[in-house]
Amino acid sequence: MRHGGGMGLFNIERGAEAIEIAIVRLSHAIEMTDEQTVLLEALKTDALAAAAAFEAATDGLRPTPPAEGESAERPDISERFDNRIALESARLDALKAVQPAFTAFFDSLTDEQKADLVPERGNRHDHMSKQGDRGGHRDGHHGGQRPMGPGNR
Repeated sequence: MRHGGGMGLFNIERGAEAIEIAIVRLSHAIEMTDEQTVLLEALKTDALAAAAAFEAATDGLRPTPPAEGESAERPDISERFDNRIALESARLDALKAVQPAFTAFFDSLTDEQKADLVPERGNRHDHMSKQGDRGGHRDGHHGGQRPMGPGNR
């Protein structure tokens, strides 16, 4: 599973369809016990309810593209800031609503099941070193760029 082994799995902002897809993928990624299946169903129910609540709470807070032939009316900066706070508050409320079921399900998984949810990744350092060597860069970084640091901004 991508997105931090579950944390991005329930991106409430993406809506009910994305949650349904995530649940199906999760159910196929690991072999679950009957108890875990019940916990996953509870998580699905809570996540779908949270997505609906988020959608209702944020309706109209995001700018919408203007209709053809019309100019975009952009809210002033203080209204955009207020909208941002409202969006973040709604996002936090949705996460809090899902947290008990999320925790119950993921805490029920064995270490082996959790490992099955983490994507396999190669050693990034080795990959970067090989590319630096192939590219002939003395400092081992792409394009000869120096790493970010206090004196390299």
